[in-house]
Amino acid sequence: MKPIVHMSAQHVVTPMGSRRRYKADNLPESLILSARTTDPVVFDPAKHLAFRLPQKILTFDEVGQSNDGISSNAVSEPFSLFTEEAVKQMRAEVFREDILEKCYCATGRSSGQVRGHCPKDVKFICDAWNSPEVLNIISEVAGVDLVPAIDYDIGHRNISINADGNENDCVAPGEATDDSAEFCESAFGWHRDSYPFVVVTMLSDCDGMIGGETAILTGAGTILRARGPARGTAVVMQGRYVDHQATAAMGGREQISMVTSFRPKSHHIKDETTLRGVRNISHVPTLYTQYTEYRLENLERRVHDELTKLRKRKRTDGGSDVRQTRDWLREQRGFLDAMLSELQVH
Repeated sequence: MKPIVHMSAQHVVTPMGSRRRYKADNLPESLILSARTTDPVVFDPAKHLAFRLPQKILTFDEVGQSNDGISSNAVSEPFSLFTEEAVKQMRAEVFREDILEKCYCATGRSSGQVRGHCPKDVKFICDAWNSPEVLNIISEVAGVDLVPAIDYDIGHRNISINADGNENDCVAPGEATDDSAEFCESAFGWHRDSYPFVVVTMLSDCDGMIGGETAILTGAGTILRARGPARGTAVVMQGRYVDHQATAAMGGREQISMVTSFRPKSHHIKDETTLRGVRNISHVPTLYTQYTEYRLENLERRVHDELTKLRKRKRTDGGSDVRQTRDWLREQRGFLDAMLSELQVH
């Protein structure tokens, strides 16, 4: 399998006394300067998409894992998605000084992440991932209709410069035991994602790159390695149900990947989103608000559909289907219980 590239990390506002590093002083100045030389443009799918279907999409059976997910598609091979001009725009937006000031957190001595900048601060990135054309592409590869999970996790950026192996000591998503660590949690370390699907887009030149892949653990214990072969290539992965980790790019290279999280569009499809992997690296009030809003919107749609069916039975003198109603109520109770477990009070 030709390499792919995944990551899953993220930005944070933490309590007073935290030692975590939020200044981008471990990034080369050249990245920031390059953002100043790119004039912003509006996202245009006719100019900025270069989509070609992946040659292969691996199923859960093919990676040797049980299919507990939403569709049978576990992970795609890398495929062309964005043009070089689109990549330049995305890099320029994320390396703006105001974005780094608000949204950057170091994950190691030479690595960091940028997140939480949508929808207001990075218009090109947000418009791209919300465009009907891109959503149709991602849904086709995933095997189910998808939408961005929440705004906060659109365009999350993982950055690694001159990797030296210390990334192996980084804390994986959801594994921090307190808030006293110097660095934010990173994508280095075996984990599953918080959201059902992720799309990982390569924003660095991969020529001669060693490492910088997404490693996927198969049911047989072997490891598949995936990385986009060029800037603008992407991988779609059902990351909530696939064991994986990011690997650092070695040999003095930069590795910049963009991770956007997705959930099912239909409110009837199961959604086992958990905030465990992103809570410690997010501004919690914003994260909780966006999570609660979409979940309650889905619950509202479910209630509307169930009420419509009940009224239809009433009009046709069909009476009440008590067993079906009780089953439906148990399902919604489980949905609400899941929310209660995620919305922790500190």
